Amino acid sequence: DVRSLRVERREGNPQSPEEARVIRDALRQHGPSWWAMCCTGMMPDEYWGLKWRVGPNYVRILGTKRDARKRDVPLICAPVVPSTKTASGFAQALRKVTGGDVQPYDGRRTFMHWMEEAGITRTRRRMYMGHAVKDVADLYERHELARFLDDDGAKIRAYLGGDRPYLQVMES
Repeated sequence: DVRSLRVERREGNPQSPEEARVIRDALRQHGPSWWAMCCTGMMPDEYWGLKWRVGPNYVRILGTKRDARKRDVPLICAPVVPSTKTASGFAQALRKVTGGDVQPYDGRRTFMHWMEEAGITRTRRRMYMGHAVKDVADLYERHELARFLDDDGAKIRAYLGGDRPYLQVMES
């Protein structure tokens, strides 16, 4: 008899728009990096590895693990090049500002939360996050995302409180 290995998943700490703004402003020079991660769902290695490009209405994230991670997400704000060469300085600043309650990966969790709150369908949320197909329903519900980018971006911006202020990232 072998006991099964119990894997505990960290719940994470997705932020409301107000909480994310407070963190962004407190991070000062690192604020645009935090906001970019919250508005794109990029993982730290994708963001600091510059594995992304901005298109007319999307951010193309090239991914790091497998082909499913190559994805386009609605353009909420134009990400800026990170202010540090590695994520460690950012992570340290984030821990200091939040007392260790928020991790860099929570920007990704925040993006997922914002999409859900904005009313974007589960299937499109999963595709924007680069998640693999889980069941047969996912296969039937998958769509070409390009036609949804503008509408989904508008939904998220409306959830955040308007259009224009979020397309411009705070100056560092």
